[in-house]
Amino acid sequence: MDKNTLLDQDDFAYEEVTIPEWGGKLLVRELSGEGREEFEALLVGDDGDHKNMVRALVTAWCLCGTDKVLMFDPRKDIAKLSRKPYRILRIVAEAVTNISNTSAKALEDAEKNS
Repeated sequence: MDKNTLLDQDDFAYEEVTIPEWGGKLLVRELSGEGREEFEALLVGDDGDHKNMVRALVTAWCLCGTDKVLMFDPRKDIAKLSRKPYRILRIVAEAVTNISNTSAKALEDAEKNS
């Protein structure tokens, strides 16, 4: 396998979630390396702009349409996304914990550190 084939292949795990308020079934993709690094920065007390928006951050990095394309821009949409209902963000965050080896405790710890 060459470098381009390796870099271009979709090797993410996905989990289907149902969010009626957002049109029904969507996919949650496991965290990318970049998304995980940003999430871990929150855990260690990074002073970033999105420190109080853990579930919104995870949603931005992981929620896809059925076409497996991320729905949100993690750099631009987090503030607006954080104003969405907690119950919806929780659905996405729980699916991410299932497929990304990110524990629910890690999400709770990130919120406590904010």
